[in-house]
Amino acid sequence: MVSSYNICQLESSFYLNKQIPDLDEKLSKFIPRRLRYASSHWLFHVSGMDDKKPCPLENDVGYILRSPQVLYWMEVLSFMRSVPRAIDGLRVLSDNMALGEKIRWRINDTLRCLIAFLVPIQESAAHIYISALPFMPKRSILRIEGLRKYSETLRVTQGLEEVYPGLPDSLRGHSESVSAVAFSPDGSRIVSGSKDQTIRLWDAKTGEPVGDPLRGHSDRVTAVAISQSDSQLVSGSGDNTVRLWDTDIVLPSNHLFQHRVDQDNATASLPENLAIISGSTSDMGPVSRDAFGRYSLCMLPISMSTHAYH
Repeated sequence: MVSSYNICQLESSFYLNKQIPDLDEKLSKFIPRRLRYASSHWLFHVSGMDDKKPCPLENDVGYILRSPQVLYWMEVLSFMRSVPRAIDGLRVLSDNMALGEKIRWRINDTLRCLIAFLVPIQESAAHIYISALPFMPKRSILRIEGLRKYSETLRVTQGLEEVYPGLPDSLRGHSESVSAVAFSPDGSRIVSGSKDQTIRLWDAKTGEPVGDPLRGHSDRVTAVAISQSDSQLVSGSGDNTVRLWDTDIVLPSNHLFQHRVDQDNATASLPENLAIISGSTSDMGPVSRDAFGRYSLCMLPISMSTHAYH
């Protein structure tokens, strides 16, 4: 995997990726398919190796995750909008006990960086150097090594954390009461819905928010669920709609399902062989509520028996 500083040869750091008019042409010219594939999938290939034996690629993993190579890799992730996928891959790789302690420490440092700076990195490759690098904690190996290479970037002299914060006692980010919470199937993420009409994703290991709040509902969010692959989540709201979201890019996936006043519940076929089962307060029929009187929302494999009751 070969990359370099300012791989797409941008003339200015003032623009977001989406504001660069000829970006697609630059991507085709400077980021070949092999590099795109390697940047998105190498973590999962390494994770798929036998973790009961010494990892023969440990030195290669260490090389990629050292500065400046790791920063160049982040550039490709930014342009390909693959930062969330890299977060998932690093999370899996961090549990691989075949890797040495120092390598796993680097993996976790890179993981925390991508989680903390997901939005600026995803939106602008240049902000890896002008936003993420200067504001990393003082003891971050990425910061220490990166500033040696790019010593002329912004310097923050006061207010920096020593290390990334640990898991907080509570997750704060909603402006009104939280009305729905769910864990992803693998336990790596938490999704919450609120009376403030937003949905938030959280990293379960660090407690940090993953991306910006998801907006689209016009009333309180009453139910949330995450797909088995962790790539999509579904939300139900008091605005009589159910929305489907792509968690890989933290954006709505243009799927919206709406209840009629006389409709008690509905099913809809989705990608990944899933069905959404939703219930409406008009006439619940066989759809039950939990012990707190809240309505539930779930995503089921299509192979299971699903019905719409009228």
